[in-house]
Amino acid sequence: MNAATIQTPRVTLIIAVYNAASTIARCLDSIAAQTCQSRELIVIDGGSSDGTVDILRRNADWFSYWISEPDAGVYSAWNKGLAHARGEWIGFIGADDYLWSADALERLLCEGDRVFPRIRVIYGRVGFVSPSGELIETFGQPWEEIRDEFRDRMALPHPAVLCHRSLFAEHGYFDESFRISGDYEWLLRELKECEAKFMDGPIVVGMQTGGLSSQARRGMQIFLETARAQAKHGLRPGRAVWAWTGLKACVRTGMSLAFGEWLAGRLMNQLRRLRARFSAGGRTIHRGL
Repeated sequence: MNAATIQTPRVTLIIAVYNAASTIARCLDSIAAQTCQSRELIVIDGGSSDGTVDILRRNADWFSYWISEPDAGVYSAWNKGLAHARGEWIGFIGADDYLWSADALERLLCEGDRVFPRIRVIYGRVGFVSPSGELIETFGQPWEEIRDEFRDRMALPHPAVLCHRSLFAEHGYFDESFRISGDYEWLLRELKECEAKFMDGPIVVGMQTGGLSSQARRGMQIFLETARAQAKHGLRPGRAVWAWTGLKACVRTGMSLAFGEWLAGRLMNQLRRLRARFSAGGRTIHRGL
């Protein structure tokens, strides 16, 4: 399929990638296999030097747009992609992530058709997987159960989120002063007052652990940026929530400093496995470990 032949795509997926030669092909293959034909893919590479660009060139004939040049981080890359997006719905997927099944986009879009224009943010489940492909834990709960919690932390599985394009016209693009919580800040613009819709059912996106937001050493950075996003929107979490979240951030960062990122990541995955084991049917929300 040549994306340029699609006049008005139903969905645009944007990938920000940098030195992901070991995973980007899996991500691209999962998008190419989708039953939803009315789609486009935009890839923004940050100037990779590990073979990623060669993989992108081999697939470029079905991209709507792609570029490889230095950027100022993931939100800078996403903003570049948004400038070229034509889809009715827009999503962002990491180079380490992949669509779980061939009908993943089709199912999300059906849910979007059902609830739009009353609701303009839809999402499904994410499966956290190890580098070897083992499913460790699932993340994603109905909006009714996490609406209040979202004001305290990023409780949505962003790789499995689609936003209607009207939101970007209304709320603008991502704040590039954030390095890791810019997606949370952007979603707060809509969801601090409006509703989201959870699509129950099978996993939508496989998310490999070890990415930016799941690295142990990022714990304190996530905590501080989350607090800054909340302050920007006039939100103040309760003291107990603030203290508990800060403690977890300290533990994550301390694990990385004490054991190194590789071992800390393995320990975090073990904690996720234990948590999933004790949750009903393995369906539990990711608590930020």
